[in-house]
Amino acid sequence: MDLDEVADELYGLPLDEFTPTRTERERQAKSDGDQQLAGAIRRLTKPNVAAWLTNQLVRQHPDEIDPLLQLGAGLRDATAALSGDRLRTLAREQHRVVAALVQQARALARDAGQAVSEDTARAVQTTLQAALADEDAADAVRAARLTKPLEHTGFGGLSGLGDRGASGAATRSDRPGRTGTSDDFPDDSPDDSADDRAAARERDRAERELEQARQAVADATEQRSEARATARAATDAARDARDEVDRLEDALASARRDLTQREREQARTSSALDRAEQALAATQARVRELTSPGTPRSTSRRR
Repeated sequence: MDLDEVADELYGLPLDEFTPTRTERERQAKSDGDQQLAGAIRRLTKPNVAAWLTNQLVRQHPDEIDPLLQLGAGLRDATAALSGDRLRTLAREQHRVVAALVQQARALARDAGQAVSEDTARAVQTTLQAALADEDAADAVRAARLTKPLEHTGFGGLSGLGDRGASGAATRSDRPGRTGTSDDFPDDSPDDSADDRAAARERDRAERELEQARQAVADATEQRSEARATARAATDAARDARDEVDRLEDALASARRDLTQREREQARTSSALDRAEQALAATQARVRELTSPGTPRSTSRRR
């Protein structure tokens, strides 16, 4: 058991299993007499929900994450080349890919029984957008050991990258051919041409505009999603209300038919009762007439 193995296990677990499993692995390391490993395991940070979701997205759907990271490389190349048409095309594509991945993350959370707030969904979105904009962020996302979301702040800035799971992805200075020292980045010399400086300024401007465009697209997408959700809810409520009105109208019509039928039956019953009462009265009068004293009685004659 080594730290990389433990970290890979922990950051792939359901969120509520992270802490008890980390405690168990720390105990095992101590039992094996490896105090240094035990301490390193103890320092592994539990991810928040957004980071955990992003990690699971990478682990469970690598075939969907790879196109995102490849798209990010294309965006960075287009920015460096100042290719406006290609930037616009790729920006539209990144919006589609990021939106689809955020929905996939929501589905993963539902399957895991994990609630996802709008803030959490936005944090997943900003992390994916950071992976598009910055190579270090792309490496960190690919490693799937994030502990908190990433955010690209423009001008090469990136927040959230300092706290990652053990032995996360290499930074740029760790990559082959780069020592990370100042020798790898020669200082500008007085011989730099005006064209080079102008190109650098143009690249900076293009990067700023790209970042602003990405944010505008993200904001517009969120607003459109919220508007669509509101419209769907209103449409559903209106449909339910219409269904309820139809049901009540049907019930009212049925009740009216029943009432009319009952009124007719009552009228027929009343008429029959009146006739019966009249017949009874006539019969009673005849009986009294026949049974009163002095009333001659008919006699039968014999033949």
